[in-house]
Amino acid sequence: MRFSIRSIFLIVITIALSNIVGCASSPSVEPLVEEQDLGQNRAVLGPGDVIEIRVFGEEDLSGTHKISPEGTVRLPLIGRVYIVGLTSNEVTEKLTSEYNKDYLRDAQISVYVTEFNSRKVYVLGQVKTPGPFDYDERMTVIGAIARAGGVTRIANAQRTVITRIYNGQKERLFVDINKIGRGTVSDMSILPGDIIFVPESSF
Repeated sequence: MRFSIRSIFLIVITIALSNIVGCASSPSVEPLVEEQDLGQNRAVLGPGDVIEIRVFGEEDLSGTHKISPEGTVRLPLIGRVYIVGLTSNEVTEKLTSEYNKDYLRDAQISVYVTEFNSRKVYVLGQVKTPGPFDYDERMTVIGAIARAGGVTRIANAQRTVITRIYNGQKERLFVDINKIGRGTVSDMSILPGDIIFVPESSF
């Protein structure tokens, strides 16, 4: 079958127009927040927090420790180590260095935070049990609201606000809880000290 130049031109135009219409009709997904999410989760340790230290192949060096009011933990062989203000990853690096100095060779150490007693998050507004809650490094917006018993019937969950102090600056993040629940946007990690406020619906 042979096509004229005019026929080929009409076919090309038709395909182009159909692609444009298809793109225009595709549903868009709104971002999770209306302001930029600020950095990585740097959950630093404080007095009263509890950590679990695992040293591979060294059961006597492994164990659970509570950070003292002075900001230290007392560990086998290396004694007291100051760890307040560090993340779990930074503690891992510090302990690996300390043990490798005189006692172990190529130590494999893991540090897990089991209790963040020094850190709180605050869930306020239209939730069933508002108040402060203990923070853990895997906590998300949905997890925090679940700890507060979920939202009330008059909550405007799509305008949930997170107030955060980051690098000395106050920031506000707007989160749509309904979209997270439907799976159309991802859940969001939170930081210790975050204030999550669920406003009341205006109607």
